[in-house]
Amino acid sequence: MTQAVITSLKNGHLKMIFPDLAENIPVYRFSSASNGLQKSLLPFRWESFKYLAGNYTKILIAGPLTANDQLVQGNNHLLNELVCLLLKKAASEIGSELHLVIDNNSFPEPSGFTSAPVKHTVTSVQKFHINEGLLRNREPAFLYFDWVNKSFRGVVQIKSQEHRHSFLAKGCPKPLLVLEEIQPGSNSGIQEFVIQGGILNKERSASSPDGRFIFLSEEDEDEDAPRMYTALLHFKPALPWLVYKCTQGPFHKLVMQQFGKSL
Repeated sequence: MTQAVITSLKNGHLKMIFPDLAENIPVYRFSSASNGLQKSLLPFRWESFKYLAGNYTKILIAGPLTANDQLVQGNNHLLNELVCLLLKKAASEIGSELHLVIDNNSFPEPSGFTSAPVKHTVTSVQKFHINEGLLRNREPAFLYFDWVNKSFRGVVQIKSQEHRHSFLAKGCPKPLLVLEEIQPGSNSGIQEFVIQGGILNKERSASSPDGRFIFLSEEDEDEDAPRMYTALLHFKPALPWLVYKCTQGPFHKLVMQQFGKSL
């Protein structure tokens, strides 16, 4: 059985909490600083979860996780839930067996226990319970796109061309954001978008941007209604950081809360 650990704890804290952890077991952390799939650091994207599920049969998730972004909306336990679901779906897609060991000890939130986050980056994670009929023959992201077009009609509209989706504001000649879907339809219930362009995106000219917007829907026999997770990860805003924290950042959080109420 090949084993690995996913954590956001510093090595010293990890060893203190898990003194019996073998030295040769690989330890991974999520971070946009990884610049692609590299040893010990992984960007938070579907490709990373397929890599983990394809190379290990047992994974310990140790402590609350972060994406190592500076601003976090939502709590780290939601990110843990999302990581577990993505690992399970990745293992199912590639046909591998994967045993997850989830540490349920009560640890403090990761602040002070992890490496310094990547400056001026954003994680925003939400979880919604939704009416079952809404997802019938529909992918989760398109519920969001349709809701934006209905709720902000005449102000902001999302124009879709095949797998590319542009957020357009009235009177603005350039898109606010551009999302491009990766491998559409490869896994039912998961949609991953690269934040490819837009004047609000600092990575608009990057050849391989880190920013991601992930939608995941999941039915659970233990819960009364299907769940939807939305996650903005490794986003790098173009606005000055303090301006973003007072304007676009809170607005995104409010928009996602209102979207959740519509479900």
